[in-house]
Amino acid sequence: MTNETETLTSGIDPASFSSVIKPTNDLFRYVNGPWIDTYRLPDDRSRYGSFDKLAEDSENQVHEILEDDDCPATKSQALYRSFLNTDAIEAAGLDPIRDELGLIDSSIDKASLTRVLGTINPTGGPDLFGLAVYGDPGDPDRNIAHLEQAGLCLPDEAYYREDHYAPVR
Repeated sequence: MTNETETLTSGIDPASFSSVIKPTNDLFRYVNGPWIDTYRLPDDRSRYGSFDKLAEDSENQVHEILEDDDCPATKSQALYRSFLNTDAIEAAGLDPIRDELGLIDSSIDKASLTRVLGTINPTGGPDLFGLAVYGDPGDPDRNIAHLEQAGLCLPDEAYYREDHYAPVR
């Protein structure tokens, strides 16, 4: 056991509080005013917060790890590089999804299309598209609907666990 005392801090920096506003008059401006007065949103962003910074940092770290030739995760590297190999992607064309497209094409009405899409998705396949609402990149003062390409994520966990997927893993 040691007699040393450890100084713990809360992570709150009182020096960042307002020196002009009294906390009893306006607690919000007392705590946040200096930040509000000095923070500038990057011009190319409609929002930017701590989670955006974490996502950015994480993406950069993963990129560095996967680009490192000494990385022991060779399967991860191969997968990552396959996504970047646009020549191979273009050469494959629609072949990787031809079976799914055939199922969709064989749908003759809404009910059969619904059944087909329900069949594709539970097997770990992607949805046809994603729809989300984000800030407008050209006008950060408004939100717009974004129609996105789907299927760029890893398959469902069953893909890695179930034996009938072994031939394509």
